Amino acid sequence: MPTGEPTPAGTLFYALAAVALAVAAVGAVRRIAQWRGGPPARSSGKPLRLLADILFAWRLRRGSWLRMVLHGCIMYGAATLFFVGSLGDLFLGLGIFSGSKDTPWFAAVNNLAGVALLLGVAAVVVRKLVRRRGARFTREEAVLYGLLAASAVTGYATQAARQAQAGQALYLTVWWMHAALALATIAVAPYTRLFHVVATPAGLVRGGRGTLLAVLDSCTHCGLCTTVCEAHGARPVRELSPCARMEQFGRLLREERAPSRLGRLVQGKPLAGEALAAFELGTFGCTTCARCSVICPAGIDLVPLWKELRARCASLGRYPPALDRAREAIRETANVLNFPNVDRSLWVDLMDDPPPDGYRRDRAEVLYYVGCMSSFSPAAQSIPQAFAGVLAKLGCDFSILGDRESCCGFPLLVAGRPEEAEALRQANLARVRQMGARRILFTCPSCYHTWRTQYAPSLPGVSMQHATEFLAEALPRSGLKLDGAPGRRTVTYHDPCDLGRNGGVYAPPREVLSMLMGVELREPGEARETSRCCGGGGDLEISDPELTRAIAGRALEALSAPGAEVLVTACPQCKRTLAPEATRRGMQTMDLVELVLASMPKSHG
Repeated sequence: MPTGEPTPAGTLFYALAAVALAVAAVGAVRRIAQWRGGPPARSSGKPLRLLADILFAWRLRRGSWLRMVLHGCIMYGAATLFFVGSLGDLFLGLGIFSGSKDTPWFAAVNNLAGVALLLGVAAVVVRKLVRRRGARFTREEAVLYGLLAASAVTGYATQAARQAQAGQALYLTVWWMHAALALATIAVAPYTRLFHVVATPAGLVRGGRGTLLAVLDSCTHCGLCTTVCEAHGARPVRELSPCARMEQFGRLLREERAPSRLGRLVQGKPLAGEALAAFELGTFGCTTCARCSVICPAGIDLVPLWKELRARCASLGRYPPALDRAREAIRETANVLNFPNVDRSLWVDLMDDPPPDGYRRDRAEVLYYVGCMSSFSPAAQSIPQAFAGVLAKLGCDFSILGDRESCCGFPLLVAGRPEEAEALRQANLARVRQMGARRILFTCPSCYHTWRTQYAPSLPGVSMQHATEFLAEALPRSGLKLDGAPGRRTVTYHDPCDLGRNGGVYAPPREVLSMLMGVELREPGEARETSRCCGGGGDLEISDPELTRAIAGRALEALSAPGAEVLVTACPQCKRTLAPEATRRGMQTMDLVELVLASMPKSHG
């Protein structure tokens, strides 16, 4: 407040400040009240890392160090201007602290904070408008960046008017402009994405868990998820942007549960008509690969959010029509490819020397759950054939379910139809219990992920392993010399999304590759957590095969860079989608279990 300002003006300022704080408090209480419920909080186990994430947005460095620096300029610039500039100025005026606005340290801190804030805002605006080739600002972005920049500029103008000893009328005019803008920023903050300064630290402390609105409020809308999104990268349209979906989903939920007039004023009209249809249908243009989750600076696990959004869209009847055909196929034939389920074990009959019982036993300690794609797709049937051969050479007594096996339910779960997947789950559970299996093996990562998350709680005492995990344990104990592969092979390994990012299995496949003599692993530049998606997940191949092919082509650009002869993966769907483009690039595509079988002594077993 200006020195020597008349009491009525001072009274008016304090009254307006009280109103702004009250409006902000109402907004904050309304949003936090919507966080109630949800999973319990969980500790990250790394307090120093958590502190770095909260204080410095340390996760932002995964996208680029520049983003982290710009975020720090805006965050600490605004915070310093508020706590040192505004509150400090108030305390000086009230005589709580001695000194003046021109005290060197006080002036220097405020000036540096203002410069940092303006540089941060300007750089973000330039990056959005220039680097992203004309990306449109939302009304909310315009309001927020405008208020922050205008508050800083009018703060400098106020300081200049005072130091130049301008007329009292001019000084008061500029000062009131600055005060009004600062108070407006405080008032609207809880109704905008700026509330993430509260929600994001709370979300990080909770380990990314909470109710839908608590998770959505944690989103900083930094856009990093969009920069790594496979679908948006292959088809850069707004409806495929994860960041846009997060923003719009949050608005939809808040509009339904607690509509706010101030929120509508800042954010614009609620989604409706064609915009709502495009937003809802865009949610199915996603492979659920989780690259967005890995890079999210707020630590949000985004895949469950996308599944929840799909369930919402499905309940409203907004989804690709092709998904209805897949649902009908599963309902009638218990598999997504719509083949007669009696042919599930046809791949056994196509083997050179199948056992008399076709690997089907009434009782078995080990069950090999094959999955729909490996059972029926000609491009993937060599995978169960190879794994069965490997298990036989290892002396493993195992069984398959054959026509008693049903789809695991994964296609329905990612289509937003969890209730329709329950019947499949119950049927498979009954057959496992009837067989008495104590261990279940998988070559399909999507089946493996589904069983671990949906089935495991109902099967206490039953272990589940992907084939790569099983082989990493079993091969060293077997005593086999794995040098059956002729010559020296250079291979590059592709981490399947549901095995790697969604399953956390990275080391076992590489351990198996290291056991194969004559095999040299050449890692691509993007591997493990940053591995590229094949494009075949999340039902995308069903709803948009053209987009799947485009994503697969982009993945092969990265996977062919090491110049390896063989592209190795550990997923039947990845092999199917990547093989055509790999062949065009002169690379052979194999599943890891096929490479293992080729490396085993031919006379053993």
